[in-house]
Amino acid sequence: VTAATFVVIFSYALAEINQNGAKEVMVFNTSNAGSLIWLGTCGYVFEIIVSVLPIYEAAAHKESVSTYLYSVVGVFTILLSIFGYVCYSAYGADTKDLVISNLPEKSFVSYFFNTALTINAIATQPINNFIICQSYEPLFRWSSNPLKRKWMKNLVRFGLVLGTVFTTWLGGAQLQNFLGLVGGVLGLLIAFVMPCLLHISICKPVGWTTFMDYVAISCGLIVMVSSFYQSISTWKV
Repeated sequence: VTAATFVVIFSYALAEINQNGAKEVMVFNTSNAGSLIWLGTCGYVFEIIVSVLPIYEAAAHKESVSTYLYSVVGVFTILLSIFGYVCYSAYGADTKDLVISNLPEKSFVSYFFNTALTINAIATQPINNFIICQSYEPLFRWSSNPLKRKWMKNLVRFGLVLGTVFTTWLGGAQLQNFLGLVGGVLGLLIAFVMPCLLHISICKPVGWTTFMDYVAISCGLIVMVSSFYQSISTWKV
């Protein structure tokens, strides 16, 4: 569903460029601090980094993991960069936060793919919740009674789902600020700061390697603080 949606949006963007020409795009807006939110949003792309170690541990041929990882990340980075460039060139300043919203309004294609993506999100969210539950449940003490333990876990899981829904409702109306807040604070924390801190603590690097670890930590903290401030200060209540 996701791949098909990308192909359709990309096709419509190319058609728009072919019919009306490429729009003027501001690469970096220096008139305000909105670009700080963009930096935080970039951190959101690192949300899957927590899957790297489990994949490595499960791999039968661990020596090949790095090659596959760099290849997959490199290919997707190139594809998504081209996708973003084409869409911004097609719609310019009218590019929506959710680019699927740039599909023709009230058209079958728009209704179909919006519905399909919604169903896809609903169907895959339980997988995320299952992983989350496996992470926190061993940390709690549950009842020794099987039936009582079952319902205690169910209530906590239900509360987790309600919390997710509430968070989505709270940030959905201001998607750009929400992504900047989550990506800037959490995404960069798990992608830049924590890996370097763990590397320093476990591997005890020296010289240039230690310096680069601290550079990455400093950059991560600077973007975290600036993105957090900008997201909160421009949040429309």
